[in-house]
Amino acid sequence: MQIYQYGKIVSKNKNYLIIDNHGSGYLVYVPRIDRFSRDENRKIYLYEYENDYTKITYGFASFRERILFEDLISIQGIGPKTAISALNSGMQNVINLIASNDWKSLSKIPYLSEKNAKQIVFEFHRKYRKFAENDKNQPDELNTEPAKKLLEKNDDLEDIALQKTFLEDKTASNLEDSLKMLGFKSRQIDYALAKVQPSENFENLIEEAIKLISNAREFRS
Repeated sequence: MQIYQYGKIVSKNKNYLIIDNHGSGYLVYVPRIDRFSRDENRKIYLYEYENDYTKITYGFASFRERILFEDLISIQGIGPKTAISALNSGMQNVINLIASNDWKSLSKIPYLSEKNAKQIVFEFHRKYRKFAENDKNQPDELNTEPAKKLLEKNDDLEDIALQKTFLEDKTASNLEDSLKMLGFKSRQIDYALAKVQPSENFENLIEEAIKLISNAREFRS
């Protein structure tokens, strides 16, 4: 399973990029193409879409954006074109709408019907509410409002440790959900969660977890 491709963007069209990696060219369709510039080196997260008629590679700026794309196309009646249209409105915008149960605003996205918008919210509200809550606590553990209040209240290091543990547990939960979506088994996920090194970058956590599972002898066929 190829999760990402790192290379130089040698061509930029209306809705796709051509990425050169050691002399091999890859055509990748991406949402919000304005985020990418020709001649820059970028890591692009990939999703291979294939049916009876076509095979297309889609690319994303972050692993979470890839997850959201995969969730959207899992809904019956939503294909890659509609999912990309949704992501063109902004990944965080879509996450916030799902997390807040706002199917009406979601249905205003081009190609997305009210029926599909309601289904998206029904299926993924809890998941993306968890993502949204985690984002509030993610950047700097000791600069978050809960941590500041703890520090102002007293200097008890145990309280700070509890806050830090809470944040790490939330990240672990998101990591577990992401690995499940990629098709890994519970035993593999538990192994990765026990071994992976903490990181502030969620995409790095995913990559490290996948490497750990891939390199573990007990999981090799």
